[in-house]
Amino acid sequence: MAYDYDKYAAAPVLGHRFFLFWRVFLVILELRELAQVLDRKVNSIQREFSAIAERLSTLRRKWTEGEEFERPAIVKEQEELKEKQLLLAEQVNVWRDRLRSIETPSGEQALKNSMDELLGCGDAEIVDAVQNAKQLMAMDPEEKAALFSKSVAVSANTPVGRLMERARTSYDLRNGGPGFRQEAAVEFANRSGMSQDDSVIADLETASQNSDAIIADVAMRTLIQVLRFRAVRAAELDTVYQAVQKLVKIKNPLVIPVLTEILRTPRQGYVYVDGSLQEGSNGPSRMLALIALVDWRTQEAQAAIRTRLFDKEPDILNAAERALEAFPGEWTGKTT
Repeated sequence: MAYDYDKYAAAPVLGHRFFLFWRVFLVILELRELAQVLDRKVNSIQREFSAIAERLSTLRRKWTEGEEFERPAIVKEQEELKEKQLLLAEQVNVWRDRLRSIETPSGEQALKNSMDELLGCGDAEIVDAVQNAKQLMAMDPEEKAALFSKSVAVSANTPVGRLMERARTSYDLRNGGPGFRQEAAVEFANRSGMSQDDSVIADLETASQNSDAIIADVAMRTLIQVLRFRAVRAAELDTVYQAVQKLVKIKNPLVIPVLTEILRTPRQGYVYVDGSLQEGSNGPSRMLALIALVDWRTQEAQAAIRTRLFDKEPDILNAAERALEAFPGEWTGKTT
């Protein structure tokens, strides 16, 4: 479908608002692939960091329970792993800053500088994504508009499409307040099979970008609830971790109670190791939730982290202590 820009230009106020809306979303389209690749880079470093944390926890138990002659080797490995953790912590901060410079650039020149810097990062996948983004930015506006229209379409014949149609037409969802929308989100997430369907999550992520504020709110609330279902109920810990990874990326305070629930709820599950299922814990997922709560720094987040000062998992306990020491006083929301 071709968009009639002249139609909007005829009405100055509406035309200006439409232009701003359209420009913002075309920028999102141009940079979306690059942001996703950078996000995967951050997540891969976080996974490595969490794996080391798990190994350190195991080594602490071995040091306590093992024989005296084993301890020097254990201490040596602990020191090596802690050094590696420090390097990974530095790396993840660098890559988070790079991701932030793409997601929220301070201006066109800053964005160009960030993309040029990424071309020299040495990661082939990221370099390809930067080049693709530059090609999109150089495209004709009508071509980009067509791509955008395709990217945000959610079929009305899907479960998410039908929910979004309700959000567009239902009096309760549009006028009943947040409580009605939250109830609809929880009901949808609890339907059989919804939380296991990756296409549902993809459709909800797309719908959360809708220009209609009510539709976007229903989609976001539902996405959070579907991911919560995976995070707190799935038996496979890889699935749990992936769900939490998506949750911590959501920049909406609606996610804070779910992150709090994940942090407060240690649980056992199964993880694939060398092709076979082995028992494990959701410790890495809880650590991700804790880090995200520190980033929010709200009163609710602080209360959740304070309860972890008595956590049975040493890594969670130590991380909670460090977070509260780093940001003393009452938290009222992130200020920097």
